[in-house]
Amino acid sequence: LWFMKLNIKLPTINKQFRWFEIKKLVPTKIARLLTKGAKPQAPLIKKELLSNGYNIYRLIIPFEIEIKSFDIENIEENRVLSIDLSPSENRLAVATILEEKRHSKPIFFKAKRIIRKIDRIQKEIDKIEKKIDHIADDIHTTKSKNHKEKLQNRLKHLYQEQKRKQRKIKQIRKEILNIFTNWIIEYAKSYNIKIIAIEKLSFKKIPDWQSSKAIKRFTEWFYSKIKDKLQYKAKLKGMRILEIQPSYTSQYCHKCNKKAKADRLTFKCECGKYDRDYNASVNIGKRAIRIINRIRAGKSKSGEYISKDTPARNPSRQGLASFTGLISVLSLSRLVAYSSLVEISAIKLKRLIKWIDKRNYGYG
Repeated sequence: LWFMKLNIKLPTINKQFRWFEIKKLVPTKIARLLTKGAKPQAPLIKKELLSNGYNIYRLIIPFEIEIKSFDIENIEENRVLSIDLSPSENRLAVATILEEKRHSKPIFFKAKRIIRKIDRIQKEIDKIEKKIDHIADDIHTTKSKNHKEKLQNRLKHLYQEQKRKQRKIKQIRKEILNIFTNWIIEYAKSYNIKIIAIEKLSFKKIPDWQSSKAIKRFTEWFYSKIKDKLQYKAKLKGMRILEIQPSYTSQYCHKCNKKAKADRLTFKCECGKYDRDYNASVNIGKRAIRIINRIRAGKSKSGEYISKDTPARNPSRQGLASFTGLISVLSLSRLVAYSSLVEISAIKLKRLIKWIDKRNYGYG
């Protein structure tokens, strides 16, 4: 067990500063970083306001980590995890594993239940804001001093409640983003994938089926943050993110390469019907593999390459992520924690909970 001893200067009740000596057991995460040779940097103190009105101070210790990068030319297999980000309230993204001449079944990432919670909290905030406007008008019109004081106290309480709910939304958004990116990284790790292909993000217009303002705001925030978060986590795991130009990926069939139109989430072609985002994820993966091949051949250095998509890729036996694959990189309790926030079509939360209740940890 490792212990750390710190001297920190913090403000007191009298708004004066004094030094505090803190002895604390080194957290497991920090201990793991230190064993890997990470170098601690100057610590930071972050002030946070709790819902009960009290302030707390968090100690943040940055670490400098040496990351082993790799060249695309040295990849043994042309296997990529292709992600199509879907700006809808029904799903967050669709992922597909692609190799040179085959691709897997899709895996769908959803957070419908938790996003509904954001929508509900936002509606509560809207009601509070209406009350704030009403009380503010009453304060200006009332002549009674005692009544004005009561209204001002009520207004103060409403402002605190508004801030508390706004912080709750921010917390939920961050949790969804973290869990979703963790799913992507761990899913790629379970299949020994080094390249994750994502489309270049430019969500200028949110689809019309998103009627809720809260969902629109969540969508805009989520897709503006996902690239940086995924880049950061991929580097820590020795993976690379390859950005792909998404032009026409939803308009051409991944099987026959003919142009067709999508009706909401269904892509209809002469050769059959497919999920729109699944079709796009396969096309994104095909472009990524062509980029890797061009880099290997010395015709391209990095980044983007746009050419006509080629058909003749067959679905592989490699299907959805199995418990066997994911359990090798994640504990069962972590799988449950992830699934409770961001659901994936590969794992059903009810089935996981059933296994835990029975203490049966077989793979089925």
